[in-house]
This record gives sequence, C-alpha cells and structure tokens, in this order.
Amino acid sequence: MDFFLDRKYEELVKNIDDYVLKTQKESEKSIEDIVFIKTVLLAFLLIILVAEAIFIFLPAENEIKEKTKELEDINKNLEERVEAEIAKNKEQTLQIIHQSRLATMGEMVSMIAHQWRQPLASISAISGTLSLDVIMDNYKADFFQKELESIDELAQHLSSTIDDFRDFFKNNKTLKHEELKDIVEKSFKIIAPTLEARKITFNNSIEENVFVYTYVSEMKQVLLNIIKNAEDILVEKNISDPTIWIRGYKNDKYAELTIEDNGGGISQEIIDKIFTPYFSTKKSKDGTGLGLYMSKMIIEQHCNGILSVQNGSYGAKFTIRIPLDESSTPKEEVQSLYQ
Repeated sequence: MDFFLDRKYEELVKNIDDYVLKTQKESEKSIEDIVFIKTVLLAFLLIILVAEAIFIFLPAENEIKEKTKELEDINKNLEERVEAEIAKNKEQTLQIIHQSRLATMGEMVSMIAHQWRQPLASISAISGTLSLDVIMDNYKADFFQKELESIDELAQHLSSTIDDFRDFFKNNKTLKHEELKDIVEKSFKIIAPTLEARKITFNNSIEENVFVYTYVSEMKQVLLNIIKNAEDILVEKNISDPTIWIRGYKNDKYAELTIEDNGGGISQEIIDKIFTPYFSTKKSKDGTGLGLYMSKMIIEQHCNGILSVQNGSYGAKFTIRIPLDESSTPKEEVQSLYQ
C-alpha cells in the first residue's frame, strides 16, 4: 500500500513539475510575443513620426521660412514707403511754408503802402509849398528851415518803417529772452496804419515784466497772422465799432496771450478745421488758408507752446501759451496744465 502511495505521489509531483515547466515556457513565449509586438508597434510609431516630419513638419517649416521672408519683404517695403511719405510730407511742408511766406510778403507790401502813404503825401505837400514859395520869390528862412525839418522827420519815419519790416523778415533762428509787451508793440506798429485806415479799434493790455524765451521774429509773424485774420473778418462782415482786444499775462511757468475780436465768432461746424492748411473762412479770394496753419506750426513745433481757438464773448478768441524761460517743458505737460 505504501509503495502504491509513494508511486502516485511521485507521478503527481512529476505532473506538477511538467505543468509548471510547460506554463513557464508558455509565459516566456507570451513575453517574447509581447516584446515583439511592442517592438513592432514602436517601429510603426517611429515610421509614422518620420513620415509626419517628412510630409507635415518639413513643409510647414518651409512655409514658415517663406512667410518670414514675405514679412521681411513687406517690412522693407513698408520702411521704404514710410521714408518716401516722410520725404513727400517734408516737401509739401516746405512748399506750404514757401507759399505762406509769399502770402505774408504780399500782405507786408500792402502794410508798407499804408505806412508810407501818409508820410509821402506830407513830403509831397511840403515840397510843393516850398517850390511855390521859391517861384513866388517868397523865401522865408525860418519857414524853410521848419519845413525841411518836417521832411527830415518824415524821412526818418520811413527809414524806421523799413527797419521794422526788415526785422520782421530777418531769418533769425535764435531763441531770445524778450518782453512779451515789446513783441506785441512791435507787431502792432507794423499793422497799425491798416487798422487805423479801416477804423478798427485795437485795445492792448499786456502785463509788464513778462519775459518769454522764444523766436521773436516768428512770434511777430504769428501775431500779425492772427490780427490780420481778425481785421479781414471785421471788414468782411461790416461790423459796427470793430474792435480787437489783445491781453497778455503770466500764468504759472507760461506766458498767456489772447487775441479776440467782435466779429461774431466761428461756426462750430468749421472751428475744428481752422488750422487745416488751405482752409479759409474768407469769402474773398485773398485768403490762402495758410496763415493760421503756419501760426500753429510755429507756436507748437518751434516755440514749444500751444495755439488754440474758441469762441469768446464777442467773437473768435485765439490763445497762445509759450514758456517763460529756457527750461524745456514737454508739450503734453503744457496741455495738461490747461485742460
């Protein structure tokens, strides 16, 4: 019996060993199969990635290079166009400045005519009287001396007028300390005869000891442009008791100058266009539309100031603000102080 049991036990153990061995071999084969499958899958995935690189990423990279080159070409062309536009605008600005200068010279000639008409008439009258006395043999030394002195005074006045206009046209690009009142009075001296001839009252109220640091000749041109514009409007509208007020005073770090007329003001529809080149409110063909544009350029680009316009109590009111001293103040700061 025991022999029989031992035999069965040995067969059982052998069967177990055979099963374990068989199972182990099958497991090893399964692992090999799995490893093979993984290897195949990895190889397939690698092939897919390589294919994507060849058919997707490389064309995309080439497209990116092409787009980059296109952008570089566009940027280069844009820079060239910007430079061309800047040069074109500069040329147009120079043309506008030249046209404005010619227009101003024409107005100055008219003012010179007004300045000289009365003195020349007086000289002509005096010389006529003296000639008549000589013909009539009515020579009186004292009278002749007095009349000759009058002619000399009138000649000096004409010479002074020439100096005033020569100073106005002098191309002086040097910043100078100048009293605001002196600038206004010299400007008024040039245009006064035309205002008097047209019976326009000029009220001047400028504070003493307000000194500005600016281009004096250009400031005079701005004042004459604005005053001349007011004069033309008053005459065109046939305003009764036509008047121009100019006031100047110190305001913090800036000198403030206002020029106002009683011409009824500017229509709200066009007030924003008033500084646009070639825009004119004058009905006559005399207006070039450049005076106010040039004035704004001078004040804001050359004098580091602000030129603005609004309707006052009686008519258009122009306001000029410029620095009092040499300190350079950004235009944005000037604007913020008056908003």
